[in-house]
Amino acid sequence: MSRALLLFIVVLASTALARPLCQQTVPSTRLACDKQWTVLVYMNGDNDLAPHTFADLKEMSRVGSSPAVDIVVQQDTDDSDGSRRYHVRKTKNLADSHLATLPEQDSGSMQTLIDFLAFGVKNYPAQHYMVIIWSHGTGYAGGISPDYSSGSQLSIAQLSTALEYLQYVHLQGRKIDIYASDACLMQSLEVIYALRQRARYIIGSANREQKQGWPYQEILQYLTTHPSRAQLAGVSHGAGTGAAYWLANEIPHLYLQHYFDRDTWATMNTVVATEIARRDRQGLRQSLQRLSQALRVFLRRDPFIHPLQILAAVNNSYQFAPANRDLKTFLAQLQTLTARDSAVHRASRAVQDALAQMVLRPEASDPRKHHRYFHSRGFGYGTMAAGLTLWLPSHREEFMATQKTFAQTPLLQETGWYQLQVELFAATNRD
Repeated sequence: MSRALLLFIVVLASTALARPLCQQTVPSTRLACDKQWTVLVYMNGDNDLAPHTFADLKEMSRVGSSPAVDIVVQQDTDDSDGSRRYHVRKTKNLADSHLATLPEQDSGSMQTLIDFLAFGVKNYPAQHYMVIIWSHGTGYAGGISPDYSSGSQLSIAQLSTALEYLQYVHLQGRKIDIYASDACLMQSLEVIYALRQRARYIIGSANREQKQGWPYQEILQYLTTHPSRAQLAGVSHGAGTGAAYWLANEIPHLYLQHYFDRDTWATMNTVVATEIARRDRQGLRQSLQRLSQALRVFLRRDPFIHPLQILAAVNNSYQFAPANRDLKTFLAQLQTLTARDSAVHRASRAVQDALAQMVLRPEASDPRKHHRYFHSRGFGYGTMAAGLTLWLPSHREEFMATQKTFAQTPLLQETGWYQLQVELFAATNRD
């Protein structure tokens, strides 16, 4: 054995001894070991969701932290008793999980989020991290986590900055494994693009969620049972393998399974952030830029008829929120209405291909349920599991009401999508 190899083995062994894997749920020397996962839940119920914070904490407590997984929660409600931090244990008494009560926090503040994330990573180190923002959401236009007491709310730029601080100050530049929004309307392409450098996987719903939110008992039960699940034989995906991949892949499946008979329009998916702007082949940014260019040429070719065709495609696609429509259904409608324009047709197919690469499909244990998730519902286009929205105003009043909000959105600016909308509605405003 060479001296270099022997030295490497000694260093590796000493590193393993210095930070052993945890073998108990709450070790007395917690900082001396790394678990497989730490789940950090920023639970802002300082709004009309306050009662649901306790319901979800109760769900989490039915599973609790494990020898491989820590569940850490900061809870804010609409009372004046301050905010509470928990290391969630398997218990019927929430007080058993209580770590500290803080003075009343502004949960719509970026600094409050930064402080919680720093606390979680410092005190509960792990090989993998999942950050969940639990609250209301209104997409790129409004942001997430409104605090009714303070009147503040996290913008998407502030959310990205908080995650960036965690990434570079506490994780040595490493992305968090999973960022998730347990909130309405957050799985928009504008939001995902803004967070693409902060997490490996991004999970959320493009539609409105039920107030009770995620089925935490099912999700945490899966995680604590399979904290380091490897790739299944015969199944592969360019997004990767390993523990983070499988958890990110499974959460939408568990969510859709839970709501299948409760919420007809439930939507949830996981986006692979590295697929958004690839350099080795065309990703979302490049394909969307190509489509916006093709549509601008299409508009100029017939400024009277072609704008009406594009707006017909917009109006025939599903609307999750004002000016936010499902991109997949829009592309399908666009191909039908512009079938004679080969450039638009090819460009729209390229965006469809990019979307297919970005979105993980849940590996349902029951093939019939898997089929139902993607085919029998979702407006015929599988949006139940694959819904992703983009700014697509359907008429001039909607465009004028939202253009200021979206004017400086990085994705829309970098792809020319904002300028396309300007030209589209300028064309429709002619006498």
